[in-house]
Amino acid sequence: MLMTRIKKHFLTAVLIVGAGSLGAAAEPSQWQELTTNLHKAIPGYRPVPDKLNNGIGNLTVLPATGELFVTMNRDFGMYRSSDAGETWNKVTAAPVQGRAYGGFSSTLDPQTGRFAVFMIVTGGQPGIGPVSALTLDGGKTWQPITKPAQGRHDGWTWGAVDWSLPQPKVIIGKQHHSQVVMWLSRDAGQTWEKLPFLSRNPGIIDANTFVACKGDTGDGIWRSTDQGKTWRQISDVKINGKVPVRWGQNFYWTGEQGVLVSSDQGQTWKLLGCPLAGALWGPFFGAHETAMMVVAKDGFHITADAGKTWRRVANFFSGNPQAPGAGYSVMHCTVSYGWDPHRNFLYCAPVGGSLFRLKLP
Repeated sequence: MLMTRIKKHFLTAVLIVGAGSLGAAAEPSQWQELTTNLHKAIPGYRPVPDKLNNGIGNLTVLPATGELFVTMNRDFGMYRSSDAGETWNKVTAAPVQGRAYGGFSSTLDPQTGRFAVFMIVTGGQPGIGPVSALTLDGGKTWQPITKPAQGRHDGWTWGAVDWSLPQPKVIIGKQHHSQVVMWLSRDAGQTWEKLPFLSRNPGIIDANTFVACKGDTGDGIWRSTDQGKTWRQISDVKINGKVPVRWGQNFYWTGEQGVLVSSDQGQTWKLLGCPLAGALWGPFFGAHETAMMVVAKDGFHITADAGKTWRRVANFFSGNPQAPGAGYSVMHCTVSYGWDPHRNFLYCAPVGGSLFRLKLP
């Protein structure tokens, strides 16, 4: 039975149908809250008044299966659902603890189901964590990702993993509370060295080739072919996404104009298909590379033809600029979004808030 209460004030969504980037409005649908059953599955779960350290930290959906993973803040670990959030089981092998900083704290290889979850320390005395983790088999087994041993380090806001190899060794982490400081690991997150290039948007093409945006504005793409020792600017495009997404030999990055793609190891980037203004989260892939979902400033968009046409399938919560949770904007990077292309569900989990699901027509 479909579960629990619906917060109508926040959760009425207008669904959009038709071709192109807009389309005509259909009948209103409801975002449904899935949190009650999740909390029942967590022994001793207790909320805390501090919304930033409460509830869900992030969510990840595996495109091949639609399996849903949520990372809980503090020391409650990770839970997975194989039935779109109806029932939950703890991922006991995942050592994660601390606080996840929203959707970008999960870095996914959509073709294989490998992903990493990057964690930061919780607030309060004493703080919890951070312990980040990496899975190479879709969540069955996990290995911890450490943080640098030297000096104060509050964990990883998000990071990039070298998915070009079956057993990735190279990882870049963006240090939390140090806006543009990046660190490099060559041993799957066990030891680290600080990179000289300052950025909050790291990307890994292969073990030696990196891309990033200089500083904290996302203006322009820079590229390194010597593991971050030297960098050269290759584009002045405005990037919004924190980490590029890999599919095969192509790399996708959300930007102010839409989804950008590189097919030459990050040397050049071009707009994928039609413009999609203010693209931020994604792309989230379906069963094939041509099917993807992107969250942009005016809602949720899906393409089935590699961006030649975009269909806006839903707005945000009643057009409300505040996501239900810690009170951040729906476009703040602490919000997590996801897409199950098999069951045709959208997911949303604002930091410090609940987990929501929307069935698309």
